[in-house]
Amino acid sequence: GSFAWDMRTDTISWSDEMYEIFGLPPGSAASITYNSYFDYVHEEDREFVQSVVQSAIAERRAYSFDHRVVRPDGARRIIHARGRVETNAHGEPVGIVGTAQDVTAAREAERRIATALASEREARRSLEELNEDMQSFVYTVSHDLNSPIIAIQGFAEFLVKDFGEALPEKGRFYIERIQMSSSYLQSLIKDLLAFSRIGRVQTDPEDVKLEELLNQVYEEVRAGSPEMKIQLGPLPVVRMNPLRARQLFTNLIQNSCRYAGRPDVEVTVTSERESNGNAAISVRDNGPGIPQQHRKRVFGVFERLQENGPTEGTGIGLPICKRIVETAGGRMWVADSEEGLDIRFTVPVSPTPTEVSQ
Repeated sequence: GSFAWDMRTDTISWSDEMYEIFGLPPGSAASITYNSYFDYVHEEDREFVQSVVQSAIAERRAYSFDHRVVRPDGARRIIHARGRVETNAHGEPVGIVGTAQDVTAAREAERRIATALASEREARRSLEELNEDMQSFVYTVSHDLNSPIIAIQGFAEFLVKDFGEALPEKGRFYIERIQMSSSYLQSLIKDLLAFSRIGRVQTDPEDVKLEELLNQVYEEVRAGSPEMKIQLGPLPVVRMNPLRARQLFTNLIQNSCRYAGRPDVEVTVTSERESNGNAAISVRDNGPGIPQQHRKRVFGVFERLQENGPTEGTGIGLPICKRIVETAGGRMWVADSEEGLDIRFTVPVSPTPTEVSQ
């Protein structure tokens, strides 16, 4: 609605929309004055409204602000008032013309959004604290478990060394099982410690040449899997911590060698540039792959889909890879593939000199 206040006669004229906003019949407040207007202003806002209007008059300037009004039926509304001071030929203020808009619904929506955002921030903060506590717990427990495992392995070795010849076949079998289980548990603890460190230990990103890194990883992995092969497509320079990058690709390639079911497994690593500037990396092998219904499970801690398959895996390799990628600002998933397993993930790409100059 619109209004006009003639300061010389102290009369205010309203448009029909103003009456509607204030919950009044059109024309019912024809004799409204400056002071009587404040009968409709919320009592907690009256002093504020008066100060804004008087300052605008004194400084001959416009104003724009929110305040509350109370209708005759007691309903409260929020209006956004805008006004401009008019002056005569001598520069003296003679009136104010302006508008009022009912913004009650908009301000309520803004309040709800602000409340929701505050709740979301609080929930995120609580989740981060819980995650930090859990990571600290895993780190502490894993670290403390190392000592008794080493003791178990030591006593098992003493038994074999001191009493090996006197032990019956069943006793030697038991000791072998103890040694195997303790070695597996030690590997599990090692992986848990690695998993808990990612995100806890701050690691600064650097430029990492993936082709150079993967050639190094290939030589290391091939020492334990001499028949495996690797094919590399054009690969970018990415922004990651070098240690985490090596850990990521070593885990992925070792995972292919371990679960491909064939000694001559072939791993192919390719890259595509995404529209946001990140690189989408594909690490694909020619093994049996993973059924669609199990693809989300592989990123869960301790998930091992091949119950009768290799026993050396701990089920933490892919979760470690996923956490490394997410810590670097990317995401990881299992892509559809006609053959084998295709693990894909995104990582930030180091900008080229041309991109930097732009």
